[in-house]
Amino acid sequence: MITIGGNSVNKDDAINAGIVRPLEQTILHVMYASPYTYSYRSMDALLFEIRFRVAITDSSRELYYSGVQFADFYRSRCNPMFWNLLPDGAFQLKMGVPASEAILDIYRNGRLYAFECATAMIIILYHAAVKMLPPAQFNRLFSNIRLWGWKYDQDLQIVHNIPPDYLPGDIRYVKNPDVNPLTPEWQGENVVDLGDGTFFWTRFRLSNR
Repeated sequence: MITIGGNSVNKDDAINAGIVRPLEQTILHVMYASPYTYSYRSMDALLFEIRFRVAITDSSRELYYSGVQFADFYRSRCNPMFWNLLPDGAFQLKMGVPASEAILDIYRNGRLYAFECATAMIIILYHAAVKMLPPAQFNRLFSNIRLWGWKYDQDLQIVHNIPPDYLPGDIRYVKNPDVNPLTPEWQGENVVDLGDGTFFWTRFRLSNR
C-alpha cells in the first residue's frame, strides 16, 4: 500500500506520474501489493525513491564492468589525481576536486582502483546519487567524501532496517553459516538486489538467487 500525504494513491496515477521503466513498475507493484504502508510527502518523493533504487541497480552493474578490483584495506589503491590514499586504506577526496567527478572516475578508470566490499556498496550509493542529482548539488552536499568501509557523509542518509519487502536496490548482508574461523573474511557478503533474480556482490560479482 502507498499513501501520499496520508491518502492512498491509485496505482495508475503513480504510473501516469512518470513510472516508465519495467524495473520501476516492478518496484511499484511490490509496494502496492504489500501489507506494509509506504508513506510519502508527495508524488515526487515516491518517484525519487523508485528511480533512486533503479539507479542503484544500474550503478551496481556498471561497477561490475568498470574493471575495479576488490582487496582488503591494506591493499587498497585509487587514482591519485582525484583521491588521497590514507594509511588505513581510505580514499579522501582531494581538495579542489569536484566530488561528482571523483566518483565517476572510479567507473571510468576502474583498473586504477581496489577497495574492500563494504566500500564498494558506499561507492554504488554515491554513484547512484550522481545520477539523480545535478552536479552542483552533489558537489555541495558531498564536498569532503572519505571512502572507507561503511563510513559515509550524513547527507547520504542511509536507513538501516529490516525491510518488510524485498525491493530492487536493497543492500543486504548474507551470512555464511559454514565460515572457517581461520578465514573470517568469508563470514558474509554485502549484496545488491538487482531486481531480476540476480545480485551484485564483490567476490563473484553477479550471481543468481
